[in-house]
Amino acid sequence: MIHSLVFLNGFEREITVGNALVTSYFKCGCSSFGRQVFDEMLERNVVTWTAIISGLSQNELFEDSLRLFLKMRHGMVEPNFLTYLSSLMACSGLQALGEGRQIHGLVWKLGIQSDLCIESALMDMYSKCGSLEDAWRIFESAVELDEVSMTVILVGFAQNGFEEEAIQFFVKMVKAGTEVDPNMVSAVLGVFGVDTSLGLGKQIHSLVIKRSFGSNRFVGNGLINMYSKCGELQDSIKVFSKMPQRNSVSWNSMIAAFARHGDGFRALQLGPTPIQKRQANGMYDLDPFNMINAKFDALTNVLAKKMEDFMLVSSSSSSRSSQ
Repeated sequence: MIHSLVFLNGFEREITVGNALVTSYFKCGCSSFGRQVFDEMLERNVVTWTAIISGLSQNELFEDSLRLFLKMRHGMVEPNFLTYLSSLMACSGLQALGEGRQIHGLVWKLGIQSDLCIESALMDMYSKCGSLEDAWRIFESAVELDEVSMTVILVGFAQNGFEEEAIQFFVKMVKAGTEVDPNMVSAVLGVFGVDTSLGLGKQIHSLVIKRSFGSNRFVGNGLINMYSKCGELQDSIKVFSKMPQRNSVSWNSMIAAFARHGDGFRALQLGPTPIQKRQANGMYDLDPFNMINAKFDALTNVLAKKMEDFMLVSSSSSSRSSQ
């Protein structure tokens, strides 16, 4: 409607109005309309280019975002701080290491490589491109660090197969008195596996309680998975039952926990009742298709485990009878 009023009043040629429309459309997820406004603009400035490049990256249209960034530079329009951030996000999404290195060189020439946001974006890009050494080099040389920087490097360890190093890094940060946030906690919980120390997981749970992160759904989901992978189904149930809010991930995590421990019946039965949904007044953010898939996977896993046990017993019985 606003776009129609702009057109009717003859404001469509105003560059500031066009910039605002591009930004608004992308923020609403209407990327095709945002792109159309951009294409029809007779005049563009650095704000226009940044709006389209940022909008495309935020909507995960990374190839288009990076292509327009290169076109912007060839058009002799100098990118600004936000343009570089958005282009680095596109490189991360595409795992485009070569282009990412080029952009790193550009921000270094401009002298903005030490900015906290730029450093985090560079670490994220290098980590997702599999160049963890470069990410770690930036982290170690950083003058200032925040929770975002530390979460990026922690996730980078995990994404590149260094789960133990990710946990050790988190422990080191906590011991050093670093302030951690729910995102960092949920990230470290996500790297726990069957071989990870349960005691360490319980220490992180204690930290969650101490910092009052228990109401955070991402942290709660991480605790459910952590306890389940460490063989503590009852602790997973306790965390799940105390969660003030649950989403599809919460329910699917609990379904997977029951299945992992061979309790197919409870995995298939789990789910909020219609009364609970009404009482929660939207508190349950559920995708029915995801829940169906989770229950199907749970049933498949339980049946596979029982078949495996049956084959082991049969093999053992056959060996004894042949002796």
